[in-house]
Amino acid sequence: MIGQEFAHVLTTAAPRVVAACDLTNRDDLVAELRHRDAPPRSDDDGDLVAALLSVYGPETARRLRGSFAFAAATPDGYVLARDPFGLRGLHYTAVGGGLAVASTLAGVAALGEATPSLDLTAFTDLALVGRLAGTRTALAGIHAARPGHVTEVDRHGVATSTRFHHLPASAPSTRPLAESGRALVDSLREVLSGCGPGAAVALSGGLDSALLAAIGAEVGMTRAWVVREGTQHPDAVHAHRVARSLGLRVHTVDIDHSAFLAVVPGYLAAAGQPTGLGSVGTCLLLRAVDPDQPVLSGEGADDVFGGYGDYLQTMKDRAAVLRRADALAAQGFTPSAEAAALIDRINAVTTYPEYAAVFAALHELGPYTGRDAHLTAALAHRAGRDLRLPFLDAPFLDRAVALPAEHKVDHTTGIDKRVLRHAVLAAFGDNDAVVDSVLRRKFGAPSSVRGSQERYAAACARAVTAEQHRRHPLGAFATTPAELAVMDLFARVYGHWRGSPPEGYSAADHLAEWTSAAVQA
Repeated sequence: MIGQEFAHVLTTAAPRVVAACDLTNRDDLVAELRHRDAPPRSDDDGDLVAALLSVYGPETARRLRGSFAFAAATPDGYVLARDPFGLRGLHYTAVGGGLAVASTLAGVAALGEATPSLDLTAFTDLALVGRLAGTRTALAGIHAARPGHVTEVDRHGVATSTRFHHLPASAPSTRPLAESGRALVDSLREVLSGCGPGAAVALSGGLDSALLAAIGAEVGMTRAWVVREGTQHPDAVHAHRVARSLGLRVHTVDIDHSAFLAVVPGYLAAAGQPTGLGSVGTCLLLRAVDPDQPVLSGEGADDVFGGYGDYLQTMKDRAAVLRRADALAAQGFTPSAEAAALIDRINAVTTYPEYAAVFAALHELGPYTGRDAHLTAALAHRAGRDLRLPFLDAPFLDRAVALPAEHKVDHTTGIDKRVLRHAVLAAFGDNDAVVDSVLRRKFGAPSSVRGSQERYAAACARAVTAEQHRRHPLGAFATTPAELAVMDLFARVYGHWRGSPPEGYSAADHLAEWTSAAVQA
């Protein structure tokens, strides 16, 4: 279950542990502790981690399987750790005589002693590499624990990180593609069997969710969710077709433009950074789902199996990145050392295997969860919903990451997510709707909000003049008026409300206020 949060100020004077975990080996850990006469005091995640730390110290992180984040205060300092794939958030900053820790950026911002300010180096990183590098967040002085690392902070605030998890290396191409596909389907079937028949699949009209739905129907699931903006969008039409072909009962979330605008401030608060609005549909879906119902999402498959366009065309954006880096440098903005190293290394590679190796070596988890999967998990945290990401389930992920790179992306033929496509055709080739999920190109991201995104972009273009864009403190980082509007709204959400925008405040309200203020100025 992803939807859990914590926020606390820890001090060395009062040792304690806070944690949020969804562990696949929890029962084994409890049995092991009892055998050592060190059982946890309760079923609380913090008590389990405290008991493990008393026996294993910082090595505790290596023993945990699944998603987790924990922070512990000891007389000598603090110990923090986050699961290898970053599905649990963990943020921290120094406050007074202690350390504020939280599962969300908003949680730490609320605990801080001063209103947070923006980290412009982080904005430079976002503009150039599309991600926050290292431990930076969009807010100055607030850090994010690195996935797969143990971070120790001493009493003077000096932090050191030690990597406890290494991504499995891709295997030589000895296993036939068909055999790899069958193994992945079998592994997913095991994952979905553990979710229970009451779980539902969020269908997007794409390949990944169709595969989950097909396997889910096999193991007894009966429900699916579809978010749509209008009844005739091809993605929504196809999602309903897939559900009908599998005998799944569909729950539909119909949204309009006002609903889209209403959730954007909270969406940016959950994201913890200015980002694209394509996943607002996921936010609306999570609001509609019963808190006790597990919902399965296909997010993560693109990360693991090379479904993003730049994994197939690693050369396409290099010149543009370098030109933009020069333009930002001319205005006094330079990337962090981590982002600069990432740019240099990406510039030096020519193939997908090399590209994947760069991200793995820098532990940016590039092909492995650095994009939409993290955002989806953050939205579930904020909504308090039981969202599952089967493609990022630890045993499945270890198996998938270790596959030969050419099973994921084949540059010679231009096929991405190759092993998944073959697996679906082999396992469900008698279901035309599921097969069409392999053949068709999905339109939206997700389909539900593309129209609203375009309307919002048009409104921003009308409201923001070129001069306003040029003079705005964040103008250098935005390529369109809509991007700048999102950045300005993010700054307001955290600069005015510390990540907790007032109920009822929408992106439309922000645009109207911003335009009015610009006119008065």
